[in-house]
Amino acid sequence: LEHKIAKANENQALVFESETRNEKVMVQSNDLICIKAEGNYSLFLYAMNGSIQSKLLRLSLKNAEAIIGDNQLFSRSHRSYIVNTEKIKKIKSVGNSYQLWVEGLSEPLPASRQNISDLKSNINLIWTVSSFVLAKAALFNQNRTNIHHKNAIFHNQQKTDLKNIKA
Repeated sequence: LEHKIAKANENQALVFESETRNEKVMVQSNDLICIKAEGNYSLFLYAMNGSIQSKLLRLSLKNAEAIIGDNQLFSRSHRSYIVNTEKIKKIKSVGNSYQLWVEGLSEPLPASRQNISDLKSNINLIWTVSSFVLAKAALFNQNRTNIHHKNAIFHNQQKTDLKNIKA
């Protein structure tokens, strides 16, 4: 689980180079929203400077997926799409398939029945990691609060003891 947690939190630089080697997309994994197959091309949608950018490269989706490797942020949602699971805001069942409502996009992305279980498990991993990190932060803050509270009680007890000694 620790290895998966590290991978899920990893923000790595991704470089996608066209098969003709004359164009490339360089993006941080957290900024990449999705990749859409368009024949032998891939359309990259990513956040940059507060807006959504797109770039079409002559690169198959299969080769783009190989570049992503085992980064747990990404999942194949459909034969034509790879999506950043951290960006998914809602999954809606529509007939025999699903729609993914993704941060930064005004239209939903398709998700096939075959890929939805892997997609959901990646989302759950990221939620588990986020919950784990939030729980650790909450526990840390609670411990700090308890220490401050115990210190306040101790100092109040010392003041009371001093008053009793003087009396």
